[in-house]
Amino acid sequence: MKKALVIGNSSYRIDKEKLKNPINDAKKMESILTYKGFNVTLTSDLNEKDLDGVFNKFVDNVNEGDDVIFFFAGHGIEDRDTNYLLSIDYKENFDLDTSLTVDKIQNRLYQKNNSGFKLIVIDACRNNPVYADSPLPQKTKANNNTLVAFSTSSGNSAKDGNGSNSYYTASLVETIKEYGLSISEVFSITRNKVIEHTKFAQVPWEYGSLQDNDKFTFDNINIPIKLKRIIKSKSQISYSINNFDDTFFVAGNSKYLDVFDINSSVVTSLNTYVDESHCSIEKLASNNELLVFISDAGHIGVFNFKTQKVSTHQYDETFFSIAVNNGNLAIVGGRLNQLKVLDLISNTMSDIDLKSEVLKTICNNKEQLDYLSSEFTIMTSRFSKKDSNIVAFGGSNSVFCVKNLATGKYLYLNETTELFTYTYCIDFSNDGRFAATTHEDGKAILWDANTFELIHLFQVNENVKKNQFFEFTDEKHSNHLHHVRFLPNSMAMAVSTSESEVIFYDITYMTMIARLDLNIEALNIYTFEFNSSGDNMVISLNNKNYLFGN
Repeated sequence: MKKALVIGNSSYRIDKEKLKNPINDAKKMESILTYKGFNVTLTSDLNEKDLDGVFNKFVDNVNEGDDVIFFFAGHGIEDRDTNYLLSIDYKENFDLDTSLTVDKIQNRLYQKNNSGFKLIVIDACRNNPVYADSPLPQKTKANNNTLVAFSTSSGNSAKDGNGSNSYYTASLVETIKEYGLSISEVFSITRNKVIEHTKFAQVPWEYGSLQDNDKFTFDNINIPIKLKRIIKSKSQISYSINNFDDTFFVAGNSKYLDVFDINSSVVTSLNTYVDESHCSIEKLASNNELLVFISDAGHIGVFNFKTQKVSTHQYDETFFSIAVNNGNLAIVGGRLNQLKVLDLISNTMSDIDLKSEVLKTICNNKEQLDYLSSEFTIMTSRFSKKDSNIVAFGGSNSVFCVKNLATGKYLYLNETTELFTYTYCIDFSNDGRFAATTHEDGKAILWDANTFELIHLFQVNENVKKNQFFEFTDEKHSNHLHHVRFLPNSMAMAVSTSESEVIFYDITYMTMIARLDLNIEALNIYTFEFNSSGDNMVISLNNKNYLFGN
């Protein structure tokens, strides 16, 4: 298990020794460690008796093999290589023989947890303005797999900071938010940040006995980035993937869907019965009963998971997007100024007039409005995971809208053309808190799914950087983010680029977790999908399907 004791001492009994930041530092550390999966005990303003008691109680609950962190922010002193942590009443009750030291912390944790990872972080001074003499320090035992980190070097003071946190704790927490760092890299980066900020007035210091400093990391979101196998597709290019019960369906410029599951190397084909000579299967969508597909030649098809039968109808339209809810209601869009609302059971269809409901909010000039509606394309649509009446859709002309089909009211309607021109893909998180959209110029946006306020704009390369295979290397090509999906646990999202990449983001702290680069050339990745648990994913690039796992 992961366990942490976090202590912040601010209210020292002597006014001139009071500190403004240690409690804030402790709260900040508690927040990030909790997010990273630690069971955190947070305490503050401890007197001598309580400081010793809280530590002993914490150690009593440590077991062999645990990952353990001890964090202290407050006053400290160093004398003859012994580092003392000062309680708020140390003036009256400090005892050089019995007071808490870093050596005692190491020894106690080592006794209870020889093999487990042990990290001791001290954000306190290491000078000695008070005591000149102390007894000879007890020799520290050989503490296996331990790292001790100080906010400053031996004999020096630590800055409390001008803001609400000390320079050291603020820098350490920001570094812990990052992914893919070993524990040594975390403290190396933190040290450099503090040195830069204080102009060498404060130099953090560490020592330790880690046997394998790459074994422990603060990474808390598992993403499937280990390639398991490559599956050749019947399509020369794939546009859409759908997952149902850990079986992947992949569609592209063929009338056949590739069908495979995560545990088998066998790939089967599902015939959609559309004319493959002049059309592509553009999108797939599913609920608990049906897999629905559309083509750019106006086909709408349904595959029944239970009966294993396919039915296909053709309309005089060009379709590019489809979404289906658990009530078997499908929303179909394409190169038209209307959304089609199709009841898949009764096969009845109605329209949503986008020219009057949406485009009029962007343009009031009749001639311009007529032109916009004639060129308008819906590229994506998606139902909310929490409310099957709520559907989001977007496309050209800066359109991104969210509508409640039950009430007929729009929950959000983008009325500006400044942020983006195209909306390529939309997704909702499983927990109902977030929505995400992807756009041109390397933009992905995280939205609050209740208020539809913009939470964060993720900016990837605005233009394609992989230009070595371009005819003219100085030409600029927009980096289109074609696809977005939340992990099933709603902790992260992934986007695909025009540079053969899929990039993963932590949506709590807006940090990049990892990126998968599938090709040295700049190629569009139009689709990828996770399985239901999120421990596997399929990425389609041209005529290959790449299966990744944890």
